[in-house]
Amino acid sequence: MIFGTGVTILTSVFPPGERGKVLGINVAATYLWLSLGPFLGGFLTQHFGWRSIFLVNTFPGLVTIIFVFWKLRGDWAETKGKSSILQVA
Repeated sequence: MIFGTGVTILTSVFPPGERGKVLGINVAATYLWLSLGPFLGGFLTQHFGWRSIFLVNTFPGLVTIIFVFWKLRGDWAETKGKSSILQVA
């Protein structure tokens, strides 16, 4: 669900002049971590046990949640009172 809506959220938050840069950063980050993930996961599992994978993800997850609420606050404020269900006329 996150991967399906990520590009839509990015294009709705950033102005048209910055969308290319933002989408490029998004794609680069996605493929960077898809490449490094198995290596880092194996390293952590080998040296610190399988539970370390969850502990390592706690801090970046919290930072991401805080960043999302900070950056998208204005976008959500504009949709107050509107129904999220598509209405057919």
